Amino acid sequence: MSNELPDSHPNNGHPQPQGRTKPLAARQQRFVEEYLLDLNGSQAAIRAGYSEQTATMQASRMLTNANIARAIAAAQAKVAQRLDCDVERVMAELASIAFNVEERTQDRIRALELLAKHVGAFVERSEIKVQAHKAIDAPPACATYEEWFGQAAHAH
Repeated sequence: MSNELPDSHPNNGHPQPQGRTKPLAARQQRFVEEYLLDLNGSQAAIRAGYSEQTATMQASRMLTNANIARAIAAAQAKVAQRLDCDVERVMAELASIAFNVEERTQDRIRALELLAKHVGAFVERSEIKVQAHKAIDAPPACATYEEWFGQAAHAH
């Protein structure tokens, strides 16, 4: 008789405990509580007792920890349920502000910004500045690539 589980068994025949998670350590739980205040991982880590020097690294590590992520998601879901708040309701409220001519222009613009970001109309861009350690000479005025390449080869 085979010890294999049927193909229809969840987890591809490898049973795993469902719904069980390792309890969070006291400082991890404190991190979760602090993170929920302002969603700032570094500051939450500091307030939870981690050093300022390692706070960003600790926050990154904790936010990728499955148990901590589940605890944060559960707490956020609990708050959302208590407030009867979901993404659709927030978007509807932003739309009502954005398209209401009675609202202040500043409020309408901010609501439009948030809506546009949510629907992907804006692409966030980052500027990267590179500092060269060696000056780069401007290419000589040449008629052809071959002429330029020849001059560049002789310059070095």
